Amino acid sequence: MDKLAYHYNKKKLPGKTPGTFLYYYPCKRREQANARLEDKSYIVLEVSPRQWEMLIELDRLEYNSNHAYSRHTVRMPDSDEDAMPHTMREGCIDKGIPFSYFIHDNLDKDRLYSVLSEREQTVLRLCQEEDCTQTEAARELRVTQGYISRLLKQAREKRFYLKNKNASRDEIVWNYWHYFSSYGETPDYTDVFVEFILRFMAGDFLPLLHWFSSFGELCRFVLKCYLFDEDKIEAEITDYLHSATAQEKEHYKEYYGELPPLIGAIYIRIQKEITHRKNRGLHDSDKMTDSIVSTAEKIASRLNMSAFDFFAQRAYPVLAAWRNKRIRQFYRFYSGKSLPEKNL
Repeated sequence: MDKLAYHYNKKKLPGKTPGTFLYYYPCKRREQANARLEDKSYIVLEVSPRQWEMLIELDRLEYNSNHAYSRHTVRMPDSDEDAMPHTMREGCIDKGIPFSYFIHDNLDKDRLYSVLSEREQTVLRLCQEEDCTQTEAARELRVTQGYISRLLKQAREKRFYLKNKNASRDEIVWNYWHYFSSYGETPDYTDVFVEFILRFMAGDFLPLLHWFSSFGELCRFVLKCYLFDEDKIEAEITDYLHSATAQEKEHYKEYYGELPPLIGAIYIRIQKEITHRKNRGLHDSDKMTDSIVSTAEKIASRLNMSAFDFFAQRAYPVLAAWRNKRIRQFYRFYSGKSLPEKNL
């Protein structure tokens, strides 16, 4: 089923001939096509109203077919797929996709829809199953695009929490990270908390980077510390100060003594992790910082810029705009007020 063609056919666009409508049909051979949509080839036909109704109904039935495994490549005649053993079903599925994917994908979808409101279900179907944009979904439901965006966010977060149910600590952290990679934020504003924590550790930040393979690994480590073992914070700080050298105690009191205990505890956990890595024979490395600089230099060369100018003119402004947006959202959520620009 070609989603783009289905999307355009639903619009019921009028043809050049009066009383006709356009019907888009995907075409594999580019030279035979008479239309291009988003770099795909299509044959566009003018059809009568009756023909359009029949074709769009067939498309709708194909598109909305919700049998258990919609990606089967071979249709077995006179057989009930849901009654078939798993081994027989697997024989009908595209071998390029793991069989477990279909099971988990449908279970996740069913669980998600069971906890969504009727409005959220409608929006999710329009935007994910029928491939509508937020603007198109808003027009169809006669609401604002912002309202659609909020409902989609609520649905995503419900899916996120369902996915984390009964997951291990590592799985939960990775789920947060994948969510951040997809949407540029994480539920409960944990991305803002992690950013605050790293900012308060600025004095120790560069030395820490040399002990982690990537900035993502460091963020995930901090996130794991933030999410778990909050009840152990006071004991960890007491034990650390009891066994630390005079220089370590002085450093801790100067940089973390007046900060929330959580930040001090995360600093201590990072130090323990670094000690653990040293004891395993690992060494610090410039690999992460070098890879960041190398990547920036490659991008900058394509833009005919220096790496410094790329960071100053392109990378930093984008990161700052994203960070300020999240901080404003965070402040509004917890205070109900708008954050003054001077505080950013």
